[in-house]
Amino acid sequence: MAEDLAIATGSSTNKSPFFDGTEYPYWKTHVQLFIESSNYKLWDIIENGNIVHKDDAGEPIKKDQLTEAQRKDYQLNAKAKLFLLCALSKSQFDKVDGLATAKEVWEALGLVYEGTANVRQAKVSLLVAEYKTFKMKESESIDDMFGRFQTIVNGLRNLDRKYENVDQITKILRCLPRRWRPKVTAIQEAKDLSTLRLEDLLGSLKVHEIELAHDEGQKKQKNIAFKANSSKAIQTKEQSEEEESSEEMSDDEQALFNRKFKRGSSMDKSNITCFECKKPGHIKPDCPRLAKKSGKKPFYKKKKALSAGWDESEDGSEDEDEDKDDDALFTLMASTESSDDEEDDEVQPEKLKEEFNELLEHSYYLSEKYKALKKQFAKLQLEHEKVLLEKDHVVKENIALKE
Repeated sequence: MAEDLAIATGSSTNKSPFFDGTEYPYWKTHVQLFIESSNYKLWDIIENGNIVHKDDAGEPIKKDQLTEAQRKDYQLNAKAKLFLLCALSKSQFDKVDGLATAKEVWEALGLVYEGTANVRQAKVSLLVAEYKTFKMKESESIDDMFGRFQTIVNGLRNLDRKYENVDQITKILRCLPRRWRPKVTAIQEAKDLSTLRLEDLLGSLKVHEIELAHDEGQKKQKNIAFKANSSKAIQTKEQSEEEESSEEMSDDEQALFNRKFKRGSSMDKSNITCFECKKPGHIKPDCPRLAKKSGKKPFYKKKKALSAGWDESEDGSEDEDEDKDDDALFTLMASTESSDDEEDDEVQPEKLKEEFNELLEHSYYLSEKYKALKKQFAKLQLEHEKVLLEKDHVVKENIALKE
């Protein structure tokens, strides 16, 4: 008996699993294995009750009348209870203190931590529902998935609800995501699920998981390279189109400018508003406020020189380069100084300048608007290319899954 006590309370690897009130299913499984490995007859006593010897009349034999073999059986009853009590903390011992047999101690602990039959049935129902709806998550590894699965299976086993090995294997194969479908089909065709071990299935799935991770890594690298090349090509195309459009815009503005000046000076001055003082009847270069600030004469004081400058520009317009911008003409007109105040009714340079300023302001507006629309178009074109790439990727995946 002293030897058995040392087994139950010793500090070696033979020490009975200790229970402090937490993780009862874990402790229940381990203490059962520990007792069965020590003496299987002890576990039979815990599960079915004490050994009781009776006489011919059916009454328990008195202790002083027991044979040596009968005394050893009664000793086993005490050992079974001792194994359980030595595995409990003080607070857990207080819950079962005073119970006569090891069977009563075991059932009392089960009632406290597993509940009544109705409570146990409710727990079983919940775990069964989790088992039936169990699915592997897309971002989950095989090890994590199997750990969650084993927690459910072990919980059911502790509540006396067991699933056979073939049922567990079938459930695992069905819970895998769609991208695992080819591997599942291969296992079902090549293996006999009724004899396949759970450990072998887990190993096969982990190998395939490594292959999938490798393939996905290569696919991501190719997609990144392809997208980078596509983006570069789109940017190059966008720049080229912007340059062409800019040239076209310059040509269009030049043609509009020429047509506008050839029409003559039919503009009504009352429709013009000065950008300096915001008053009608003149433009900014002729604004008295601006002339007063700068100390220079208004433009209408320079009509004769302006007329000469304009005639010279008009005569040589056919021989000049098309890339000369409007600012050069404006600089020529603004830099020309004259003290001659005579009127020139045929040329009317002040009205020509009004026409020019109007066109210049309008061209600036159109240019900015065009640039904004061009950027928006390039952005939409890039998004369109991305959508086409994603569509192509989905089509390829669909074909692979069908295969």
